[in-house]
Amino acid sequence: MLRKSLYGVLTASLLVVGAQGAEAQLRFNVNAGAAMPMSDAGNVWNAGLRAGAGLEFGVPLVPVSLRVDGAYDRLGLKLDGGPSLSIISGSANGVFTLPLMPIYMIGGLGMYRSDAGDGAPSTDLGFNIGMGLRLPLPLFAPFVEARFTQINGDGGNFRYVPIVAGIRF
Repeated sequence: MLRKSLYGVLTASLLVVGAQGAEAQLRFNVNAGAAMPMSDAGNVWNAGLRAGAGLEFGVPLVPVSLRVDGAYDRLGLKLDGGPSLSIISGSANGVFTLPLMPIYMIGGLGMYRSDAGDGAPSTDLGFNIGMGLRLPLPLFAPFVEARFTQINGDGGNFRYVPIVAGIRF
């Protein structure tokens, strides 16, 4: 009888410890940097600014997490005095962290609302893929990240690379 009680207590203890180790984590990040137009977009638009924020949901010891990001990009027209291009985006991304390394890969799908100041804003589907470097400090983790982003519009694809620095809490 005593042996069964000890096995029961041991099993319950292991389940409690295991459940605490697998506790989900929710992290918030803020970032800012540059938005660099590519290909044909680079012939029309200057490099611009980006500001963003995101929420990341992960489980310790699992290398893949889910991150939802929102961002605002503003690029200037190469012609003097022309309108600016504003892009408001929301994306859902998978984040793969390499074991024992501060490097991670990120990619996902998003919706992008572009407004070039011509009175005809558009909302289009797009994707992004990139890499980042995170310094894991106890309370916050500074990071740098670059992502290739393509917006699939009716008039063609718009490609640019946001390069940001931020802090993850």
